[in-house]
Amino acid sequence: MEWTRIKTEKDLPAPGLRVIATDGTFTGEAYITAVCGVNTWHRGYHEPWEAYARKPVIAWAEMPNRNSETESHSERDIYDGCVELMQMLMGRFERYLDFIGVPVTPKEDKDNEEYFSTQFYVTEIVERLFLWNTSHSGGTSTRMKCKELGISDETVIFEDEREVSDEETD
Repeated sequence: MEWTRIKTEKDLPAPGLRVIATDGTFTGEAYITAVCGVNTWHRGYHEPWEAYARKPVIAWAEMPNRNSETESHSERDIYDGCVELMQMLMGRFERYLDFIGVPVTPKEDKDNEEYFSTQFYVTEIVERLFLWNTSHSGGTSTRMKCKELGISDETVIFEDEREVSDEETD
C-alpha cells in the first residue's frame, strides 16, 4: 500500500473518494466531504473522523483491489474492530453523560456507585464473536481460539475517562 502524506490541500484525495486513512495510530476507511470549501474527513455517513480517532488524518492510500465483493477481515481484525466499537460506544456514552449534566466521578473514588466502569474478559469477547452456538464453545476451545488469534488472556476495561474539572473538585 502506497501512502500519500498530507502536507497541503493538494495532497488530499478527491471529495467522496473512499480511501484508507491514518492518523498514525488509527487506520480505517474514510472519505472527504467538502462543505462551503472546507474539507472534513468522515468514516461513515454523518460520522466525522474524530468520532473514531483522536488525531487528524496525516496520510491516505487508495483502497486495495479486492478479489471479491464479500471478502472479509481476518478474525483478529474482527476482534480488534469489536473492541474498538465497544470503546467508541463508551466515548458516546461519556458525551451523553456530559450532555445530560452527569458530573464526573474521580477515578480515585471507584467505590462510589456513580462511577461507571465495566470489564470483559477477553475470553468472553472471543467466545461470543467466534464460538457462540457452536459445539465447541467451552473454556478450553475459547482459550485455544485466543491463542490462535494471538490474544493474551487479559481483561478489557471500559471506564469513564472524562477529566474532572477544577469546578467539580471545588
